[in-house]
Amino acid sequence: GMAVPPTRVFRSCFAAFQPLLQPLAAVTLEPMPSEEVLAHWGMCAEPQLRECIRLLKEVEAEYRGVGLSPSERRSLLEVLRHAAELRGFRADAALGVLTESGTVAKLGQVALNDAPWLVRRLRRGVLHAASPAIRGRTREKLGLRCASALLREALAHGEPEEVLPARGAELTARLHCAPFARHASALLSAEEGRRDAALLGPPGHLGAHALAALLSSYTVQVVRSMTTSIVSVATGEDLTDEGANQQALYLVDEGGKRILVAAEPPPGLPHEHLLHLAVCCLARVPPPASLAPLLGCAANDLPATLSLLQVAPPSHWAAADAMCVAGSALTAADEALVQLKPLRPLFAGEVVAVQRPHEASSSAAAGALVYAIVDRGVAGGNARSAVALRSADSSTLLQLLPLGIYSFRSRRLPPNEMAAAAVESEASSGGLSAASGDGHGDDPEELSSRVSAANRSAAETVGAAALIDAVSSVLAAANVPIDLEQRQLLEQNMSMQEELVLLRAEAAELRVSARQAEEELDALKEANTCQICLARHVDCLLVGCGHLLCRACVPHCGNRCPFCRADVQSVANFYAPSS
Repeated sequence: GMAVPPTRVFRSCFAAFQPLLQPLAAVTLEPMPSEEVLAHWGMCAEPQLRECIRLLKEVEAEYRGVGLSPSERRSLLEVLRHAAELRGFRADAALGVLTESGTVAKLGQVALNDAPWLVRRLRRGVLHAASPAIRGRTREKLGLRCASALLREALAHGEPEEVLPARGAELTARLHCAPFARHASALLSAEEGRRDAALLGPPGHLGAHALAALLSSYTVQVVRSMTTSIVSVATGEDLTDEGANQQALYLVDEGGKRILVAAEPPPGLPHEHLLHLAVCCLARVPPPASLAPLLGCAANDLPATLSLLQVAPPSHWAAADAMCVAGSALTAADEALVQLKPLRPLFAGEVVAVQRPHEASSSAAAGALVYAIVDRGVAGGNARSAVALRSADSSTLLQLLPLGIYSFRSRRLPPNEMAAAAVESEASSGGLSAASGDGHGDDPEELSSRVSAANRSAAETVGAAALIDAVSSVLAAANVPIDLEQRQLLEQNMSMQEELVLLRAEAAELRVSARQAEEELDALKEANTCQICLARHVDCLLVGCGHLLCRACVPHCGNRCPFCRADVQSVANFYAPSS
């Protein structure tokens, strides 16, 4: 149900390219144009490199500032992979590339997000994080660079004050020690070998001599405090978002050949651990995971301490999210695109959503929506033919009627809005890039906002009105239209179901409040009960220490408090029991 430019339609087209590129058989044209008209449109037999490049340049304007649907994301990734493998392909800064947030950005404005702790501090739109679903070979062909190679951390407000020179000299001596370099080389090489199974020996830059030569040129300085910002390696421009300058615990100053560490780091992060992080930064290797910093800090400081350890989630987790793995729960962004159109055609490989079966085991609750892949394309207009889908178990096919299949709508900009979006983007240009997008990366806190509400049912996701429209269209196609009274009854039924869900939620909240009130009442009763006999209410105050007892237990205590053994000066009765 969407207009397709003639340059996107081919007599034969790969199924994986839909919906960005379409085969002629998928286009609704009545009557079908003649061969002369198709040739005049420039209709080719199948997409070649030229057509793929044209699509990659046009798609950035068509989806400027909006997210792609699951099928569009998979299609863009496939077109990128296919184009990069063709002979004659050359990376162009104007090519559209999929980003972590599911939008499209120009290749010249994209980098691999290997340092999210740096990217999240950038001004919005300065740099886009490339989708981790872009595979290694395609990354090489596109020439994608790492964010850590484009950005660096620098001092924000002049030189910090150096303190504890003796401590700095001690840490420098440890750093220059030859046995330390030799054993550090063995540790880091082993860790790198575990990460990369293709390594058959220690990497050259982690050899004992190479590491010793690297560390011997640096000195350690202990400073009172330091504030850092994020700058461009190429231009030195400050790219830090407003208010994102922060107090750093350590800083590697490659220009000055020094390592700065804070004089008073938080608990769990001693100078030795800060130096460990700095050495890994110099060696260009991820620091080995350690639970010692988390064990050494207070419970309230755990989130802040974890963020200081510069831990990046594995890229293949985010790649699976971008590829919409069958059987996994919908993300919050994709839930907003869900629609129920039972009479629309479905193409092979299209990503749809189905309800999680009650007997299936998954992170999604039974009845919630999960991804599924259409196995064979079906023509629209027939709501009684089952559709073959691949869900969590790829070895078996799931047969569902169209009324149980939810598709995703596209947010592609119409042609009249593309020019306005382009002008707005040019007006807000600056920094390394000029497009609005996902410059802040995905830290653990932001990831929670993208995870879907796995307990939402399909009816809650698409809404009652969409369900009623879908049922009406199916019945009308079967020549069994419903009249106005029946439609009103359906609407009232759906409305009552929605009210029932709200009432159940309110009842659950009231039960929680009642349980809390009952626990508070029990605590008050316990506080008002004599802790000697555990039977009567307290009604006497021991003057001197302030402990409470009942009147019957006071004579048995003598002149000493039974709790703290302090001398009792006098007894004050503050409650007279009724006779």
